[in-house]
Amino acid sequence: MEPENKMTRCLLLFTCVLLCECLASRVLVVGVMSERWQELTAQRYSLKRLEKIRELEDSTLPLRLQVNSTSVYLWQQHNLLYNHEKKNGMGATDGGIIVVVVVGAGWRTFLTHQPGEHLALRDYVAAIQPGRVLMLAAMPPFLTYLWPEGGEALEQLGATLLPRVAIGEPWAMVVVTGEPGGKAKVLGEALVTKELNELGQNKNPSLNLEIPHSMLTGGWCGRREENVTSSKSVTSEQARFCDTYDGYGDLCDCHLPFLPPPYPVPAGFEMKEDIPVVVVTANKPHHLYRLLRNLLGLVEGAGETKLLVVVDGPHQETLDLARLFQVEVVVHVPQGPPGKNTRTNSNVAFALVSVFSRWPHVDKAILLEDDLLLASDLLRYFHHTAPALTLDPSLYLVSAWGQHSYHSTARDPSTVHRVQAYPQYGWMTTRAWVTYVLPHWAPNGSGVDWDWWVYSEGVNAGLEALVPEVSRTAHMGAAGAHVTGWEQHLFFSHRIMTDAFPKSSAHTLMPLHTLLGRNYSTWLDGELRIATKITLQDHPCHTHPVPPHTSGPFVLYLGVTSRSDDYSSFYLLQACLGTDDQEVKELYEGVMRLRVRPYSHARTQAARTSLLAQAHHVLHYQGRGRRGDKKNVPGEEEKEESQVLYLVGCPLSPYCRHSSGTSDWLLAGGPVLEEAMKVASRRRMAGILPTHRIRITARSSKQEFHLGNLRQLQV
Repeated sequence: MEPENKMTRCLLLFTCVLLCECLASRVLVVGVMSERWQELTAQRYSLKRLEKIRELEDSTLPLRLQVNSTSVYLWQQHNLLYNHEKKNGMGATDGGIIVVVVVGAGWRTFLTHQPGEHLALRDYVAAIQPGRVLMLAAMPPFLTYLWPEGGEALEQLGATLLPRVAIGEPWAMVVVTGEPGGKAKVLGEALVTKELNELGQNKNPSLNLEIPHSMLTGGWCGRREENVTSSKSVTSEQARFCDTYDGYGDLCDCHLPFLPPPYPVPAGFEMKEDIPVVVVTANKPHHLYRLLRNLLGLVEGAGETKLLVVVDGPHQETLDLARLFQVEVVVHVPQGPPGKNTRTNSNVAFALVSVFSRWPHVDKAILLEDDLLLASDLLRYFHHTAPALTLDPSLYLVSAWGQHSYHSTARDPSTVHRVQAYPQYGWMTTRAWVTYVLPHWAPNGSGVDWDWWVYSEGVNAGLEALVPEVSRTAHMGAAGAHVTGWEQHLFFSHRIMTDAFPKSSAHTLMPLHTLLGRNYSTWLDGELRIATKITLQDHPCHTHPVPPHTSGPFVLYLGVTSRSDDYSSFYLLQACLGTDDQEVKELYEGVMRLRVRPYSHARTQAARTSLLAQAHHVLHYQGRGRRGDKKNVPGEEEKEESQVLYLVGCPLSPYCRHSSGTSDWLLAGGPVLEEAMKVASRRRMAGILPTHRIRITARSSKQEFHLGNLRQLQV
């Protein structure tokens, strides 16, 4: 054999031996290098080690979370699971906490740079199932109104860096939730510090984690469906819902879940007419969940009332939730870009068309928005007032919501007013009015809200509405497209509803005949004729304008030339008496009727607490799945007197004829109005505690290491 052929054969033989040994997970080398090859094989090129690494990779979920002052990104390997970027760059319009439930359960954003959202954050975190992996990312300026409730909720989850974050610094955490009252497991937490003189900084704290799949599997509540205590009653549909979504509290409780639909409350009153309810919603399923539990489980007569849910777009979580509650659903094709007026305007119009098309025999319908809290006598109130819409063509709606339903300007649940009013926050109307108004609906792209258009653009043609002195609904949304967190806290969070009063007072409503046609004018004229005229002896914000221990009614004539209140005369009294002073609403022929008593900060806080307690009761009353006694909701039990006060705008109102002329008409000067603005602002801001921490130069490396170089600014 030639030497070249011998060498080739030897190389082939060596290659075959090496290949065979490699396939056997071994490398065999004959000679002095064999020990070295064995060492390299064991330490670097072991296929067993590689297989082990791949096995570990397959058993974990790699996550990368990145957050800065303007954006949040969450990746699973190279797949982007979630991203959010501020619309206005470094602006404060959407600074807050973003909570993402990893593996298919969605996310929610809480704009904690506004008041009120810290409470929603606390409640959402408390409602998440145990064993869920949460990604929490905070974009500045999220600190401002995070505390106390929101910050404390995150600290209970295990956040340790959060109390050491300063203004302008992004923060992030990934955590596995524990059992209620138990400890969560923090997988990672990060922040980027910012010195006082650093502006426009946009660093990216990044968390890179490998989460074992064992933390992400096991079914509902980290266990199989058959291990849930009441699994015999839980449907597979509910189990799938709770596997997929989160934040629904006892609907997905691991031991004794709430079973929808709730057990309905009997009407307890005569329902002479078939009046269906249509609910307008979109992609806020947690709001819809509260409303459905409220309506179907606590409102008298809901079990005998037809219900239609109109969803603006095919939002799967919302549709799945409605299916759980066994309610009928219609999906609207969204019109216009998200967040714009056209989107909501067209959905409301579609809802009105849908409810009357679905039930052609009905003459009236009730429209509710998904972010409302409902009083238990809501349907009783609507059925009592419904005949007025039939008898009086000059009425176009009955509202469940009163503009002046505050502790200092409303007191009698039996009183109903006839006024000019917006259609908002729960209202009933007729088929005839819907047929009339839809061709005149707010045009797409008009830039105005549908309710303002109906009220202000002449569309209403002088028609009037019935409104309650004490509301049957409350607005409980915040940081939305139309009501900001500021507006919710300052103007909506401390209104009163009839559930804060004894049931007997809520069930007795004033006779309808007084509210019809010119009957109301005649009645009001008689009231003003006998009313005691008062004049202001001091600033109305400092001295209550109505004399104590007298029965009334009382009347105060104000200098007002139009509904726009050019001289701010209505504003002065609205601000000082403690009602909504954003604009002049609910006038009847230039007259505003209030039931007043001195403003009290303590009662304001009590009203806020009462609404929160009612919302909590809605989400914890078990209904069909676990009938329990209804807990007492804190309300107003003291019997302090209140007096009827009429504010008559002159020369706007025809009832100015009862005044003595212009000498009776109050015109407020600049200093008086400025003082009213200060007092009203001070009252509303009471109890709001913003967090203003800044990063300062550290005095030592130890202080810097422990992130103690902070200064709390007093605001």
